[in-house]
Amino acid sequence: LWVEPKDANFKRRITFEDKLLLDQERSEALLSKLTGALLGPVTMYLSDRDTYQELKTQAGVEGLATYTKTIIEQVHEMKPDTYNEYIDNLVIL
Repeated sequence: LWVEPKDANFKRRITFEDKLLLDQERSEALLSKLTGALLGPVTMYLSDRDTYQELKTQAGVEGLATYTKTIIEQVHEMKPDTYNEYIDNLVIL
């Protein structure tokens, strides 16, 4: 799920539904599934880079964001149940 800004000052807060936030076991399980699918590929992406330098520059942050977006799209394609379970519980404020 990507929310595209209409202008440079666009900000949104994305969170879980209240009933999920109040259920620690369920929210931890859901986050665990998503982070498990994302952390390995992101770690590999950063493994051959100087992470400090990468995250210090706008270009580095944009590169990581683009890569992470690609991974999320792959999770959507390869693990649609995990992706949909996560998306179905999000609330955009």
